[in-house]
Amino acid sequence: VSPGIMQWLGEMKEKVANKWDEITDDLWGPNTGIGRIFETSAAIQQQMDSLEFKLSKREIGFGLYHDAFLLKTAREEDPGYEDKMHHNSEPAPGYLIEVLLWYVDFVDWAYGAACNQFDKEHSGSEEDQLREKLASRGYDLVTASLEALKHKPAHFLAFNHQDKLCLLVVCGSKSGSDGLTNAQVLNEPLYEGGPSCHQGMARSARWICERYGTLLTEVFAKAAGYKLVCLGHSLGAGTAALVTMLMNETYKVEAECYAFATPACVEEAVAGEIDAVTTVVLRDDLIPRASVGHVYQALLRLRRTEWEALAEGDWIEQALREDVTSREFVLEKACKWARSSMRDIADKNKTRGPLQEVQIEMLAPPGHIVHLYQALSDSAESYKACLLYTSDAADEEDSVDLGGRRIIKKKKKKRV
Repeated sequence: VSPGIMQWLGEMKEKVANKWDEITDDLWGPNTGIGRIFETSAAIQQQMDSLEFKLSKREIGFGLYHDAFLLKTAREEDPGYEDKMHHNSEPAPGYLIEVLLWYVDFVDWAYGAACNQFDKEHSGSEEDQLREKLASRGYDLVTASLEALKHKPAHFLAFNHQDKLCLLVVCGSKSGSDGLTNAQVLNEPLYEGGPSCHQGMARSARWICERYGTLLTEVFAKAAGYKLVCLGHSLGAGTAALVTMLMNETYKVEAECYAFATPACVEEAVAGEIDAVTTVVLRDDLIPRASVGHVYQALLRLRRTEWEALAEGDWIEQALREDVTSREFVLEKACKWARSSMRDIADKNKTRGPLQEVQIEMLAPPGHIVHLYQALSDSAESYKACLLYTSDAADEEDSVDLGGRRIIKKKKKKRV
Protein backbone atom coordinates (compact mmCIF):
# COMPACT_ATOMS: atom_id res chain seq x y z
CA VAL A 1 0.00 0.00 0.00
CA SER A 2 1.41 3.36 -0.99
CA PRO A 3 2.26 5.95 1.71
CA GLY A 4 -0.34 8.30 0.17
CA ILE A 5 -3.15 5.81 0.68
CA MET A 6 -2.00 5.09 4.24
CA GLN A 7 -1.99 8.80 4.99
CA TRP A 8 -5.49 9.15 3.50
CA LEU A 9 -6.77 6.20 5.56
CA GLY A 10 -5.24 7.73 8.69
CA GLU A 11 -6.92 11.08 8.02
CA MET A 12 -10.29 9.40 7.37
CA LYS A 13 -9.97 7.38 10.58
CA GLU A 14 -9.26 10.57 12.53
CA LYS A 15 -12.26 12.33 10.94
CA VAL A 16 -14.55 9.41 11.80
CA ALA A 17 -13.24 9.35 15.37
CA ASN A 18 -13.75 13.11 15.73
CA LYS A 19 -17.27 12.86 14.31
CA TRP A 20 -18.14 10.03 16.68
CA ASP A 21 -16.84 12.08 19.62
CA GLU A 22 -19.06 14.95 18.45
CA ILE A 23 -22.07 12.63 18.21
CA THR A 24 -21.31 11.16 21.65
CA ASP A 25 -21.12 14.66 23.15
CA ASP A 26 -24.53 15.42 21.61
CA LEU A 27 -25.92 12.17 23.00
CA TRP A 28 -24.78 12.75 26.59
CA GLY A 29 -24.90 16.55 26.60
CA PRO A 30 -27.28 18.80 28.57
CA ASN A 31 -29.63 19.14 25.58
CA THR A 32 -30.91 15.56 25.80
CA GLY A 33 -33.08 13.97 28.44
CA ILE A 34 -30.78 10.96 28.82
CA GLY A 35 -27.78 13.26 29.21
CA ARG A 36 -29.44 15.23 32.02
CA ILE A 37 -30.67 12.06 33.73
CA PHE A 38 -27.22 10.45 33.67
CA GLU A 39 -25.73 13.67 35.07
CA THR A 40 -28.27 13.45 37.89
CA SER A 41 -27.44 9.76 38.31
CA ALA A 42 -23.77 10.58 38.81
CA ALA A 43 -24.70 13.03 41.58
CA ILE A 44 -26.98 10.45 43.22
CA GLN A 45 -24.24 7.82 43.00
CA GLN A 46 -21.79 10.21 44.67
CA GLN A 47 -24.26 10.87 47.47
CA MET A 48 -24.94 7.19 48.06
CA ASP A 49 -21.23 6.32 47.89
CA SER A 50 -20.65 8.77 50.73
CA LEU A 51 -23.02 6.57 52.77
CA GLU A 52 -21.11 3.47 51.62
CA PHE A 53 -23.83 2.24 49.25
CA LYS A 54 -22.09 1.00 46.11
CA LEU A 55 -24.46 1.51 43.21
CA SER A 56 -24.15 1.59 39.43
CA LYS A 57 -24.63 4.95 37.72
CA ARG A 58 -26.04 3.08 34.72
CA GLU A 59 -28.56 1.24 36.90
CA ILE A 60 -29.78 4.54 38.35
CA GLY A 61 -29.72 6.31 34.98
CA PHE A 62 -31.59 3.74 32.89
CA GLY A 63 -34.13 3.20 35.69
CA LEU A 64 -34.94 6.92 35.87
CA TYR A 65 -34.96 7.18 32.06
CA HIS A 66 -37.49 4.34 31.82
CA ASP A 67 -39.68 5.98 34.48
CA ALA A 68 -39.55 9.26 32.54
CA PHE A 69 -40.48 7.45 29.31
CA LEU A 70 -43.53 5.83 30.91
CA LEU A 71 -44.71 9.18 32.30
CA LYS A 72 -44.18 10.90 28.95
CA THR A 73 -46.12 8.14 27.18
CA ALA A 74 -49.03 8.43 29.64
CA ARG A 75 -49.22 12.19 29.03
CA GLU A 76 -49.12 11.76 25.25
CA GLU A 77 -51.93 9.21 25.35
CA ASP A 78 -54.00 11.47 27.61
CA PRO A 79 -53.11 15.20 27.40
CA GLY A 80 -55.28 15.83 30.48
CA TYR A 81 -53.33 13.31 32.58
CA GLU A 82 -51.83 15.89 34.96
CA ASP A 83 -55.11 17.73 35.41
CA LYS A 84 -56.81 14.49 36.42
CA MET A 85 -54.05 13.80 38.96
CA HIS A 86 -54.80 17.21 40.50
CA HIS A 87 -58.59 17.04 40.42
CA ASN A 88 -60.24 18.54 43.51
CA SER A 89 -57.03 20.37 44.38
CA GLU A 90 -57.37 23.93 45.58
CA PRO A 91 -56.07 26.62 43.19
CA ALA A 92 -53.34 28.83 44.59
CA PRO A 93 -54.81 32.27 45.37
CA GLY A 94 -54.08 35.06 42.92
CA TYR A 95 -52.35 37.29 45.48
CA LEU A 96 -49.83 34.52 46.25
CA ILE A 97 -49.02 34.08 42.55
CA GLU A 98 -48.43 37.86 42.29
CA VAL A 99 -46.06 37.75 45.28
CA LEU A 100 -44.10 34.86 43.79
CA LEU A 101 -43.84 36.59 40.40
CA TRP A 102 -42.59 39.75 42.13
CA TYR A 103 -39.86 37.94 44.06
CA VAL A 104 -38.61 35.54 41.36
CA ASP A 105 -36.51 38.29 39.72
CA PHE A 106 -34.63 38.91 42.98
CA VAL A 107 -33.78 35.21 43.10
CA ASP A 108 -32.44 35.41 39.56
CA TRP A 109 -30.26 38.44 40.37
CA ALA A 110 -28.45 36.52 43.14
CA TYR A 111 -26.63 34.57 40.39
CA GLY A 112 -24.83 37.76 39.34
CA ALA A 113 -23.22 37.61 35.91
CA ALA A 114 -24.73 34.15 35.35
CA CYS A 115 -28.18 35.77 35.46
CA ASN A 116 -29.65 36.32 32.00
CA GLN A 117 -31.02 39.68 33.15
CA PHE A 118 -27.52 41.11 33.64
CA ASP A 119 -25.99 43.09 30.77
CA LYS A 120 -22.66 41.65 29.67
CA GLU A 121 -21.78 45.02 28.12
CA HIS A 122 -22.39 46.92 31.36
CA SER A 123 -19.41 49.09 32.31
CA GLY A 124 -19.76 48.43 36.03
CA SER A 125 -19.25 45.40 38.25
CA GLU A 126 -21.72 42.65 39.13
CA GLU A 127 -22.46 44.47 42.35
CA ASP A 128 -23.11 47.72 40.47
CA GLN A 129 -25.67 46.01 38.27
CA LEU A 130 -27.26 44.35 41.28
CA ARG A 131 -27.54 47.72 43.03
CA GLU A 132 -29.24 49.22 39.96
CA LYS A 133 -31.69 46.31 39.69
CA LEU A 134 -32.62 46.61 43.35
CA ALA A 135 -33.03 50.38 43.14
CA SER A 136 -35.53 49.93 40.32
CA ARG A 137 -37.69 47.98 42.81
CA GLY A 138 -37.25 50.39 45.71
CA TYR A 139 -34.48 48.53 47.57
CA ASP A 140 -31.10 49.72 48.80
CA LEU A 141 -28.27 47.17 48.67
CA VAL A 142 -26.61 46.80 52.09
CA THR A 143 -24.12 44.04 51.42
CA ALA A 144 -23.45 41.43 48.75
CA SER A 145 -21.24 38.37 48.64
CA LEU A 146 -21.53 36.96 45.12
CA GLU A 147 -18.79 34.32 45.41
CA ALA A 148 -19.54 31.09 47.27
CA LEU A 149 -17.36 29.08 49.65
CA LYS A 150 -18.15 25.81 51.41
CA HIS A 151 -20.99 26.52 53.88
CA LYS A 152 -20.81 30.20 52.89
CA PRO A 153 -23.26 30.64 50.00
CA ALA A 154 -23.39 33.64 47.68
CA HIS A 155 -26.10 36.05 48.86
CA PHE A 156 -27.12 39.68 49.25
CA LEU A 157 -28.99 41.80 51.81
CA ALA A 158 -31.16 44.80 50.89
CA PHE A 159 -33.68 47.12 52.59
CA ASN A 160 -36.90 48.74 51.42
CA HIS A 161 -37.56 51.34 54.12
CA GLN A 162 -40.86 52.50 52.63
CA ASP A 163 -42.41 49.03 52.93
CA LYS A 164 -40.32 48.14 56.00
CA LEU A 165 -38.85 45.03 54.40
CA CYS A 166 -35.40 43.50 54.66
CA LEU A 167 -34.57 41.14 51.80
CA LEU A 168 -32.07 38.28 52.21
CA VAL A 169 -31.54 36.40 48.93
CA VAL A 170 -29.43 33.23 48.80
CA CYS A 171 -27.96 32.01 45.51
CA GLY A 172 -28.39 28.42 44.34
CA SER A 173 -25.60 26.11 43.17
CA LYS A 174 -23.07 28.29 41.40
CA SER A 175 -19.65 26.79 42.03
CA GLY A 176 -17.72 23.75 43.19
CA SER A 177 -18.01 25.06 46.74
CA ASP A 178 -21.79 24.82 46.48
CA GLY A 179 -21.32 21.25 45.30
CA LEU A 180 -19.38 20.48 48.48
CA THR A 181 -22.20 21.92 50.57
CA ASN A 182 -24.83 19.95 48.68
CA ALA A 183 -22.78 16.74 48.84
CA GLN A 184 -23.01 16.66 52.65
CA VAL A 185 -25.94 14.29 52.78
CA LEU A 186 -26.07 13.43 56.47
CA ASN A 187 -28.67 15.09 58.69
CA GLU A 188 -28.24 17.08 61.90
CA PRO A 189 -30.49 19.24 64.14
CA LEU A 190 -30.86 22.81 62.87
CA TYR A 191 -30.57 24.07 66.44
CA GLU A 192 -30.63 22.49 69.89
CA GLY A 193 -33.92 20.63 70.18
CA GLY A 194 -34.85 21.61 66.61
CA PRO A 195 -35.82 19.50 63.61
CA SER A 196 -33.32 17.32 61.79
CA CYS A 197 -32.18 18.93 58.53
CA HIS A 198 -29.79 18.46 55.60
CA GLN A 199 -26.35 18.92 57.13
CA GLY A 200 -24.78 21.09 54.42
CA MET A 201 -27.73 23.50 54.19
CA ALA A 202 -28.10 23.65 57.97
CA ARG A 203 -24.47 24.72 58.36
CA SER A 204 -24.86 27.34 55.63
CA ALA A 205 -28.00 28.69 57.31
CA ARG A 206 -26.26 28.92 60.68
CA TRP A 207 -23.35 30.79 59.09
CA ILE A 208 -25.72 33.39 57.61
CA CYS A 209 -27.58 33.79 60.90
CA GLU A 210 -24.36 34.17 62.86
CA ARG A 211 -23.28 36.84 60.38
CA TYR A 212 -26.48 38.90 60.37
CA GLY A 213 -28.64 37.69 63.28
CA THR A 214 -27.43 40.12 65.93
CA LEU A 215 -27.47 43.04 63.47
CA LEU A 216 -31.03 42.34 62.37
CA THR A 217 -32.19 41.81 65.95
CA GLU A 218 -30.88 45.25 66.92
CA VAL A 219 -32.17 47.01 63.79
CA PHE A 220 -35.64 45.49 64.07
CA ALA A 221 -35.79 46.36 67.78
CA LYS A 222 -35.10 50.04 67.00
CA ALA A 223 -37.27 50.22 63.87
CA ALA A 224 -40.60 48.62 64.70
CA GLY A 225 -42.68 46.97 62.02
CA TYR A 226 -39.88 45.61 59.82
CA LYS A 227 -40.02 42.10 58.44
CA LEU A 228 -37.29 39.83 57.02
CA VAL A 229 -38.10 38.14 53.71
CA CYS A 230 -35.76 35.30 52.68
CA LEU A 231 -35.60 34.10 49.07
CA GLY A 232 -33.67 31.41 47.23
CA HIS A 233 -33.54 28.87 44.43
CA SER A 234 -32.53 25.20 44.65
CA LEU A 235 -29.65 24.90 47.16
CA GLY A 236 -30.24 28.56 48.02
CA ALA A 237 -33.95 27.87 48.59
CA GLY A 238 -33.20 25.18 51.16
CA THR A 239 -30.70 27.45 52.93
CA ALA A 240 -33.12 30.42 52.86
CA ALA A 241 -35.90 28.26 54.35
CA LEU A 242 -33.64 27.11 57.20
CA VAL A 243 -32.46 30.70 57.81
CA THR A 244 -36.13 31.68 58.16
CA MET A 245 -36.72 28.92 60.69
CA LEU A 246 -33.63 29.94 62.68
CA MET A 247 -34.47 33.64 62.64
CA ASN A 248 -38.01 33.04 63.89
CA GLU A 249 -37.07 30.49 66.54
CA THR A 250 -33.63 31.52 67.79
CA TYR A 251 -33.22 35.22 67.01
CA LYS A 252 -36.91 36.16 67.36
CA VAL A 253 -36.75 38.11 64.11
CA GLU A 254 -40.04 38.01 62.22
CA ALA A 255 -39.22 36.27 58.95
CA GLU A 256 -40.94 34.59 56.03
CA CYS A 257 -39.57 32.75 53.02
CA TYR A 258 -40.46 32.25 49.36
CA ALA A 259 -38.39 29.39 48.02
CA PHE A 260 -38.20 28.07 44.45
CA ALA A 261 -37.35 24.41 43.71
CA THR A 262 -36.62 23.80 47.39
CA PRO A 263 -34.73 20.57 48.11
CA ALA A 264 -35.99 18.05 50.62
CA CYS A 265 -34.11 19.47 53.61
CA VAL A 266 -36.30 19.19 56.74
CA GLU A 267 -37.42 16.05 58.54
CA GLU A 268 -40.64 14.80 57.03
CA ALA A 269 -42.61 14.75 60.29
CA VAL A 270 -42.49 18.54 60.74
CA ALA A 271 -41.86 19.87 57.22
CA GLY A 272 -45.54 20.52 56.60
CA GLU A 273 -45.97 22.52 59.80
CA ILE A 274 -43.58 25.37 58.94
CA ASP A 275 -46.02 28.15 58.12
CA ALA A 276 -43.39 30.83 57.48
CA VAL A 277 -42.12 29.10 54.31
CA THR A 278 -43.75 28.84 50.88
CA THR A 279 -42.17 26.34 48.49
CA VAL A 280 -42.72 26.38 44.72
CA VAL A 281 -42.35 23.10 42.82
CA LEU A 282 -42.48 22.93 39.01
CA ARG A 283 -44.06 19.79 37.57
CA ASP A 284 -41.73 16.77 37.91
CA ASP A 285 -38.71 18.67 39.25
CA LEU A 286 -36.41 16.09 40.81
CA ILE A 287 -34.76 18.41 43.34
CA PRO A 288 -37.67 18.56 45.87
CA ARG A 289 -38.01 14.76 45.63
CA ALA A 290 -34.34 13.80 45.84
CA SER A 291 -33.51 13.39 49.51
CA VAL A 292 -31.15 10.51 50.27
CA GLY A 293 -33.89 8.54 52.01
CA HIS A 294 -36.32 8.69 49.12
CA VAL A 295 -33.63 8.13 46.52
CA TYR A 296 -32.63 5.02 48.43
CA GLN A 297 -36.23 3.76 48.41
CA ALA A 298 -36.30 4.30 44.63
CA LEU A 299 -33.03 2.41 44.26
CA LEU A 300 -34.41 -0.55 46.17
CA ARG A 301 -37.18 -0.64 43.58
CA LEU A 302 -34.70 -0.35 40.70
CA ARG A 303 -32.67 -3.27 42.04
CA ARG A 304 -35.80 -5.42 41.63
CA THR A 305 -36.23 -4.34 37.99
CA GLU A 306 -36.30 -7.08 35.34
CA TRP A 307 -33.37 -5.64 33.41
CA GLU A 308 -33.22 -8.40 30.79
CA ALA A 309 -36.83 -7.74 29.79
CA LEU A 310 -36.21 -4.00 29.83
CA ALA A 311 -33.20 -4.42 27.55
CA GLU A 312 -35.29 -6.24 24.93
CA GLY A 313 -38.15 -3.73 24.91
CA ASP A 314 -38.88 -1.32 22.07
CA TRP A 315 -39.08 1.58 24.50
CA ILE A 316 -35.35 2.43 24.38
CA GLU A 317 -35.34 2.93 20.59
CA GLN A 318 -38.51 5.03 20.75
CA ALA A 319 -37.16 7.12 23.62
CA LEU A 320 -33.75 7.75 22.04
CA ARG A 321 -35.31 8.52 18.64
CA GLU A 322 -37.48 11.26 20.15
CA ASP A 323 -34.95 12.47 22.68
CA VAL A 324 -31.60 12.30 20.87
CA THR A 325 -31.62 11.64 17.13
CA SER A 326 -33.44 10.04 14.23
CA ARG A 327 -30.19 9.38 12.30
CA GLU A 328 -30.26 5.62 11.90
CA PHE A 329 -26.50 5.06 12.22
CA VAL A 330 -26.28 6.98 15.50
CA LEU A 331 -29.57 5.55 16.79
CA GLU A 332 -28.45 1.99 16.08
CA LYS A 333 -25.16 2.53 17.95
CA ALA A 334 -26.90 4.21 20.89
CA CYS A 335 -29.55 1.48 21.19
CA LYS A 336 -26.94 -1.25 20.97
CA TRP A 337 -24.93 0.37 23.76
CA ALA A 338 -28.03 0.90 25.92
CA ARG A 339 -29.25 -2.68 25.54
CA SER A 340 -25.77 -4.06 26.24
CA SER A 341 -25.53 -1.90 29.37
CA MET A 342 -28.86 -3.11 30.70
CA ARG A 343 -27.89 -6.75 30.07
CA ASP A 344 -24.66 -6.11 32.01
CA ILE A 345 -26.73 -4.73 34.89
CA ALA A 346 -28.88 -7.89 34.84
CA ASP A 347 -25.80 -10.14 34.91
CA LYS A 348 -24.15 -8.23 37.76
CA ASN A 349 -27.33 -8.17 39.84
CA LYS A 350 -27.45 -11.99 39.74
CA THR A 351 -24.31 -12.07 41.87
CA ARG A 352 -24.84 -8.91 43.91
CA GLY A 353 -27.84 -9.96 45.91
CA PRO A 354 -30.39 -7.45 47.25
CA LEU A 355 -29.39 -4.13 48.75
CA GLN A 356 -29.37 -4.17 52.51
CA GLU A 357 -32.44 -2.31 53.71
CA VAL A 358 -31.53 0.33 56.26
CA GLN A 359 -33.43 3.04 58.06
CA ILE A 360 -32.66 6.49 56.64
CA GLU A 361 -34.37 9.57 58.02
CA MET A 362 -36.77 10.99 55.47
CA LEU A 363 -36.58 14.67 54.55
CA ALA A 364 -39.11 16.80 52.65
CA PRO A 365 -39.38 20.34 51.28
CA PRO A 366 -40.57 22.62 54.10
CA GLY A 367 -43.64 24.81 54.32
CA HIS A 368 -46.69 25.48 52.14
CA ILE A 369 -46.32 23.91 48.72
CA VAL A 370 -47.45 25.55 45.48
CA HIS A 371 -47.31 22.98 42.68
CA LEU A 372 -47.15 24.21 39.07
CA TYR A 373 -48.38 21.74 36.48
CA GLN A 374 -49.64 21.63 32.89
CA ALA A 375 -53.37 20.99 32.66
CA LEU A 376 -52.79 19.93 29.04
CA SER A 377 -49.47 18.23 28.39
CA ASP A 378 -49.41 19.45 24.78
CA SER A 379 -49.96 23.11 25.69
CA ALA A 380 -47.37 25.23 27.48
CA GLU A 381 -50.09 27.87 27.94
CA SER A 382 -52.13 25.61 30.22
CA TYR A 383 -50.09 25.89 33.42
CA LYS A 384 -52.02 25.94 36.68
CA ALA A 385 -50.92 26.44 40.28
CA CYS A 386 -52.47 24.52 43.15
CA LEU A 387 -51.94 24.14 46.87
CA LEU A 388 -51.02 20.67 48.11
CA TYR A 389 -52.08 18.97 51.32
CA THR A 390 -50.80 15.99 53.27
CA SER A 391 -52.67 12.97 54.59
CA ASP A 392 -51.88 9.97 56.72
CA ALA A 393 -53.17 7.77 53.86
CA ALA A 394 -49.69 7.01 52.55
CA ASP A 395 -50.92 4.18 50.33
CA GLU A 396 -53.66 6.26 48.69
CA GLU A 397 -53.38 5.75 44.93
CA ASP A 398 -55.10 8.99 43.91
CA SER A 399 -52.19 11.20 44.87
CA VAL A 400 -49.12 13.05 43.74
CA ASP A 401 -45.94 11.92 45.50
CA LEU A 402 -43.84 15.00 46.25
CA GLY A 403 -40.67 15.08 48.27
CA GLY A 404 -41.58 11.89 50.09
CA ARG A 405 -44.95 13.19 51.26
CA ARG A 406 -48.03 11.62 49.74
CA ILE A 407 -50.09 14.54 48.54
CA ILE A 408 -53.83 13.94 48.76
CA LYS A 409 -56.50 16.21 47.35
CA LYS A 410 -59.60 14.60 48.87
CA LYS A 411 -58.67 14.27 52.54
CA LYS A 412 -57.37 17.63 53.70
CA LYS A 413 -56.12 16.96 57.20
CA LYS A 414 -53.23 19.37 57.43
CA ARG A 415 -52.36 22.26 55.23
CA VAL A 416 -48.79 22.30 53.96
